[in-house]
Amino acid sequence: MSDLRNWRHASTKSIITLAGCIVAAATILIYFLPRESKFGYTYETDKPWRYEQLIASYDFPIAKSEVEMQRERDSVARTFEPYYITDSLAGEEQVAALQADFSAGRFKGLPAYYLPRLVELLRKVYAQGVINAPERSRLQAAGKKNIRRIKGKMSVAEPVKDLFTRREAYTYIMDRDAGSVSRNVLQNCRIDNYIVPNLHADEQKNKQELESLMAQIIANSGMMQSGQLIIDRGQIVT
Repeated sequence: MSDLRNWRHASTKSIITLAGCIVAAATILIYFLPRESKFGYTYETDKPWRYEQLIASYDFPIAKSEVEMQRERDSVARTFEPYYITDSLAGEEQVAALQADFSAGRFKGLPAYYLPRLVELLRKVYAQGVINAPERSRLQAAGKKNIRRIKGKMSVAEPVKDLFTRREAYTYIMDRDAGSVSRNVLQNCRIDNYIVPNLHADEQKNKQELESLMAQIIANSGMMQSGQLIIDRGQIVT
């Protein structure tokens, strides 16, 4: 019995000692944890600063807000001129098909002397550029004034409004020489069958160029110098 009492006494003493160590460790840990600084401030944007002058004690960058960053990203996306590739074969393939169909006698009533003129107009349409109607509408809806048309290793800005849709290209050809050839004859030739889009967005280049421009947006709006006034009492917090 004496041994049992001694064992219980020792166990109780160990538990008390362990508990004391835990409390001491917790006290030390809490003491060294970061506490709210006596220089901490509470404030609201668009409200007056309620404290004394706040002076920068060291140099630091002034970070733009997420609203400012998003505004700049939106501006870059809005003013970006997308790149387009010209399918140079499309036009010549359609011109060759037109000439072959004429030689096969499929253009009833079309004078032979008018074929070169028709070829000239078709080539002019392709040189100016034919784009899908939904694509052109999308560009206009996004506020795009120009595209960058890739020509070799260079790109040239061309107004979106000057690009043809298939319907516009057809109307252009039909109206160009009104009176020279019967409109009914031209309609029977189905010139619209020889008009296909020859401008296509270069998606990979557009992605790369846009990402490059976005990466150039600076995250800071400037530097605050040591000793410079940050804000004074009564000034509006922005």
